[in-house]
Amino acid sequence: MVGLSQWRSEVQAAADRAKSAPPLDPFPTPEPGLSTVFHGDSITQADTDTFDSFPGQGSWVGHALSYKDIPWEYRATTAVAGQTTTEIRARFAADVLSRKPQAVVLLAGTNDIGQGVTTAETIANLRAMIEAAQRRDLEVWLISPPPRADYAAQVSALIAAEEALAKELGVPLIDGHTALAAPQGGYKRGLSSDGIHPNREGAEVLGEAVATQVVKGDR
Repeated sequence: MVGLSQWRSEVQAAADRAKSAPPLDPFPTPEPGLSTVFHGDSITQADTDTFDSFPGQGSWVGHALSYKDIPWEYRATTAVAGQTTTEIRARFAADVLSRKPQAVVLLAGTNDIGQGVTTAETIANLRAMIEAAQRRDLEVWLISPPPRADYAAQVSALIAAEEALAKELGVPLIDGHTALAAPQGGYKRGLSSDGIHPNREGAEVLGEAVATQVVKGDR
């Protein structure tokens, strides 16, 4: 049983420790995120003006970055409308690696599907970019393509192949499809104006879906 004198000694010792402890910062500075480049095609580019300008309201990237605890610090959006993964891969070193980021987020393949590029070729291009990033010790996130009603089967096949690739290479595959997709394989009503690209509402939905999964650590 603790005696009164011992109890007083312990209380005094605790008080002394509290006095010597550094004061708590009521507004701690948040940890900086990973310097991140977002690489891809028009789904990511949207209305972003240049590679180094901050994403426009039509891009899902800006919406994702607004979420608390997102681990990304914006570096650039190196996305070019109309490009296939072959073209996106060809400029990976010049546009992504040359910026010396700590992370890269890849969303590509929609144009491959529309232009008849095989799933195998798309996966080979994605693999090459992911492995190039991993050789530089970059963190990588791969995002699955949004819906296309005119190529629903091909989109599903690409997503399945991406799942296998992501598992093999040990990178997160973020579901960029489900939040936008209607049961018939196209976009949900009001989320796209052309059936290929998310509109501003769709970009917000996609950004939220991506951010939620990334913060949770979904793979």
